[in-house]
Amino acid sequence: MRLDLDFAHPRPRPAPLGWALLGLGLLAAAWAGWRYEQVAGENASLQARVATLTPQAKARKTVTPSTRPVGSVAATQQLLAADWGGLLVELETARPEKRIALLNLDAEPGRGNLGITAEAIDHAAMLAWMDALEALPSLEKVALVSHANQEREGEKPVRFTLKARWLSTPRLQAGDTGRQP
Repeated sequence: MRLDLDFAHPRPRPAPLGWALLGLGLLAAAWAGWRYEQVAGENASLQARVATLTPQAKARKTVTPSTRPVGSVAATQQLLAADWGGLLVELETARPEKRIALLNLDAEPGRGNLGITAEAIDHAAMLAWMDALEALPSLEKVALVSHANQEREGEKPVRFTLKARWLSTPRLQAGDTGRQP
């Protein structure tokens, strides 16, 4: 018995179906490349057309970098310079103990607006606190915006919102003399 070891075996010839599939694949790739070129050309021409139609709009949309930060820096400096501690101390001293709960404080020192949301045990406590706030030197035009009766565990507290004008005075920083340059 003879053993033939053939390590250099010739490859089998490709089948006709393989050649047909290769040809179809090459045709599909060529068609996809041709179609891509067409769409890219149309896209470029449309972008050029849009650019010629709206040059004024692009010129108006440009914002100089110096205009936006200056306003935000000034607003931030106003927020930081406001006497928040003084306001909170005044609100706490005017508040009758265990009759009013301060829930939310919304202040804009630059505009002088102050919004207060609180809860009182009854309407009389709410009105008494409003009178006490009106007597504060830093608040004026205290007005009731809304109120609603709440019901919890047999109690009927009143939740209310006030608006006032806050006459905020800036705090003096260390080294400030209080004089404007």
